Amino acid sequence: CLGHATVIGDDWTRLYGTCVKTDQDGDQILVTWGDVKEQWSIVGGTGKYKGITGTGTTGKFDSLQDRPDGWTGVGHETIRWEIR
Repeated sequence: CLGHATVIGDDWTRLYGTCVKTDQDGDQILVTWGDVKEQWSIVGGTGKYKGITGTGTTGKFDSLQDRPDGWTGVGHETIRWEIR
């Protein structure tokens, strides 16, 4: 995932980005997010996910490791989707 955040104090006021989620078969879902905290949109997919659309929210995020080039963690997500 690649994102950009505006943080003032402890408040993440703006957060924009994209993420490619890949399953064990190599099929992918493209997700974007921006301006609405913890909400994102599914904008496309490949393979079995071709034609997918939807929305989701990220709830609790467990940070696993801070690194010089960013951080890693696990986001607990709620997803609503359909494939047309």
